[in-house]
Amino acid sequence: PLLIPLIYLLSLNYFRLALVIFCIAVLTDALDGFTARRWRATSTNGAILDTIADKILYLGSLWALRDFAPTSLVFLLTVPSEVMLTAIRFPPLKGRWRAKIPATRIGKRKAATQYAAVMIIMFGLILERRLIMLSGVSVAALAVILSWASLYSHCNWKNKAVPL
Repeated sequence: PLLIPLIYLLSLNYFRLALVIFCIAVLTDALDGFTARRWRATSTNGAILDTIADKILYLGSLWALRDFAPTSLVFLLTVPSEVMLTAIRFPPLKGRWRAKIPATRIGKRKAATQYAAVMIIMFGLILERRLIMLSGVSVAALAVILSWASLYSHCNWKNKAVPL
């Protein structure tokens, strides 16, 4: 739900407030996951919905930032892997892809890298420092590689588990 105010604030060039909203979304996502694990209140549906929300937040943020930073190519390279990651974790498709549902270490690193990229881009916009903003785009490019690596790690190619 915080993506809509984030996009609105970016459209008004309120980069500081947009960064605050983005950070709140990331922190509440982390807190939700931590709380669910701590109280053993995890579920397959919760994991899937959380994953979808993460992808919407990241991809929506990248798309909203395209007017201020060169994020379009990163967006286009990220969408296919993220859609496939979501599809293989969806229960009816699980058996077909021989996918593992739990999050992997590389998936956690990917998400952290994606979130860091958006924050760095926004810091660059706030400080009006193109080099910082482009550094964030570079971090987002690294996240593309991690996204595809995460997809690979979830697939069980030739009936053999792929090690992390």
